[in-house]
Amino acid sequence: MASGNNHGDRKSLQVRAVILDYGEVLCFQPAPEALERMAKVFQIERELFLERYIPTRGPYDQGLLSAEEYWANFAHDAGVEIDAAEIEHYGDGIRGCGAGSMSR
Repeated sequence: MASGNNHGDRKSLQVRAVILDYGEVLCFQPAPEALERMAKVFQIERELFLERYIPTRGPYDQGLLSAEEYWANFAHDAGVEIDAAEIEHYGDGIRGCGAGSMSR
């Protein structure tokens, strides 16, 4: 991909590949027990948790929010209080990717 942008001293990076995950091949939908656990933390039904969780992940997955910011915002929107220890405990929460999540 060629780019006409010149960003000072930054070296131009060439994109060698783009990986898109359609159909939950690389990242799976969270396990039902994980959804249930997180729904209890936020005192909402599992189905409502998932409805709120999926559309709000974007900024977090893009690295625009830390785990602390994401879960604090999620708790605020759910109308519950969650302390820093709980946020640290749940960390990445029920993300379908990462260590330990590659099995169904």
